[in-house]
Amino acid sequence: MRKRSLALRQPALGRTAWRLFASTVLIGFALALACGGSDTLVDPADDGDEVNGPPPPPPPPGTWEHRAPTPTSRAEVAGAELGGKIYVAGGLTTLTDALAAFEVYDPATDTWTKLPDLPEPRHHAGLAALDGKLYLTGGYPAGGWPWTPSDRVFRYDPETGEWEEATPMRRPRAAHTSAVVDGKLYVIGGVTIDVTDVDATVEVYDPATDRWEARAPMPTAREHLASAVIDGRIYVVGGRRVNFNFATLEVYSPETDSWATLPAMPTPRGGIAAAALRGKLYVFGGELLGGSTFKATEEFDPSTSTWLQMADMPTGRHGIAAAAVGDWIYVIAGGLVAGASHSTTNEAFRP
Repeated sequence: MRKRSLALRQPALGRTAWRLFASTVLIGFALALACGGSDTLVDPADDGDEVNGPPPPPPPPGTWEHRAPTPTSRAEVAGAELGGKIYVAGGLTTLTDALAAFEVYDPATDTWTKLPDLPEPRHHAGLAALDGKLYLTGGYPAGGWPWTPSDRVFRYDPETGEWEEATPMRRPRAAHTSAVVDGKLYVIGGVTIDVTDVDATVEVYDPATDRWEARAPMPTAREHLASAVIDGRIYVVGGRRVNFNFATLEVYSPETDSWATLPAMPTPRGGIAAAALRGKLYVFGGELLGGSTFKATEEFDPSTSTWLQMADMPTGRHGIAAAAVGDWIYVIAGGLVAGASHSTTNEAFRP
């Protein structure tokens, strides 16, 4: 019996036409393989997530920009906004010095101006604007370790360029925070005797009577903390006790002389700065003693009682000043490493 041939039988097109047809088919298969072809149809709406995974999350919100550096390199400064300008007072460069430098930054021109020195060198002091004047409270004077807090208060008038002494606080304090509500100055927490005596007390100063009075203490005693005022209430955040950093957020109502505890900050830290902008609280930087500085920027929204991570600071720092002018918050000076370090850094943040 004759075996049937398995060879393809050429059609009637002729040998030359058949060879051309076969070559075209082979070329088509080769191109499909080279382009990653497969035997399944591709959905044009398929973004490839099944193969490559979900897209990366968007970066945290917020924009940072560098601004003109401070004339004086320093850390553990005090800062406050007045009349659209930011005043920066005192600070240190080593564990045994204190600075009397006093400078003002104008965000509109990105320039600094040196002002009359403080009456006494200070670091870890408070600074706040009240009735068109600046009040420098407490802090550590010049001197070696261990530092001793001061109860002295100095008032600066930008119109005359002169300092004068005001009534001292009820007790000495340093590494505290200060805030102004309804024409009165509040000083909160800090250190009162030495660096291990952490305080929860609150005092209020009334310029009409030139007197200080005690108010309800904070629930949590701490120093190296920060605060900002939103809708007539003082939000007090972070801080530390010796080497322990707090994530605590507590809010004080001057109207009722009472405190409430709010959700803790995501990152426990002391040596921070805070500012309020458009009804929200922003917290910057800080340090872990014996460790490093923080770049963290975090936002608290009182309307929802929630925290949000924002874009990190370009330069991690502690012992900084922060103040809002317009749509920006300016974070100024500070130590680049934990402990006694200093810088001229000035960076602006827009949420």
